Amino acid sequence: MSEVENEDVRGEAIRICQDVMPAEKNKVGDTIDVVHRLGKKQQQNDSRAMGIITLFTARFYRDAVWKVARKNAFLQSHGMRFALHISPEDIERRNQLA
Repeated sequence: MSEVENEDVRGEAIRICQDVMPAEKNKVGDTIDVVHRLGKKQQQNDSRAMGIITLFTARFYRDAVWKVARKNAFLQSHGMRFALHISPEDIERRNQLA
């Protein structure tokens, strides 16, 4: 999602999730708690948009959005994808378990 001045990142994330899961359109907005961009604001001449973190209040909806998003035509046509964000500490812990 490209960055714009004074953007409503939470509103856009809700809209995208509603497009991904139209059957749950009325419920998805209530299950998204916190949404923010990662990192510092990009320079005007930089075309790369910073990633967005979305925190769901209900794991059920997070997992449902995640499952449907894998092969979603809307996301593919807009060059978007959902990815798991894991902290370096969690990656280290997971590697120790393997």
